[in-house]
Amino acid sequence: MPTETVELINHLEDHFGIHLPEKRWRGVSTPTDLVDLISDLVYVRSGYCKNPRAFNQLRSVLVDSFGISRSEIRLDSDLNLVIPKDQRQRFLERMAQESRMDSIPSLRLPNSHQEPVFYVAALGSLFTVVAVPVAAELGGFLVAGSILGLAAALCVVCNRLLTPYRTRLPHGLSTVEAWVARLAKPQPSERTQKIWSRAEIRDSVRTIVTNVLNLERFDWSWSLVNDMGID
Repeated sequence: MPTETVELINHLEDHFGIHLPEKRWRGVSTPTDLVDLISDLVYVRSGYCKNPRAFNQLRSVLVDSFGISRSEIRLDSDLNLVIPKDQRQRFLERMAQESRMDSIPSLRLPNSHQEPVFYVAALGSLFTVVAVPVAAELGGFLVAGSILGLAAALCVVCNRLLTPYRTRLPHGLSTVEAWVARLAKPQPSERTQKIWSRAEIRDSVRTIVTNVLNLERFDWSWSLVNDMGID
């Protein structure tokens, strides 16, 4: 990017506490386009968000990497309804990296599958509790150990058989708000918490563009390239 463009972007990012993706910047041709872009990044139309930077980070991942419509991404959005089933594991892997988690969370079974699995597990546990002491008394510890080994092997096999059915995001990590809280910096600056009005954005954009480009006159309809001199 030309030096003036980089300087303008740096000033805007620092002032609004946001990141302006290069892909989105290519669609900006006038100061009005720039206001629209920044408004889209700093507004949280579904309500007050204490961590706009974290929200924008998550939204960028969902839009750029998973093709999710921006209109579907709100603080109260259920990501199980937004992200396709076959993309959810990749989403967890990506977000574990973004939020520097020690391990990748696992998908869980849908609620409709959890009850029968619980009963099967309970019956298996009951069988083991009853069978092991009986086997130890009748056949010795070798038989009892064999039963325990068989039970452990069955657990592993059942877990693998259930893997294709694990399609739901984990409890506590299934909403936009939950991931925003995890992504948020421990001490967000006061500026990143500000909710901007469009009038404030317009005033700030006009001041920054005028100062960085050393303009004596300014018009919202001017081209940043042809009229304001950005290469």
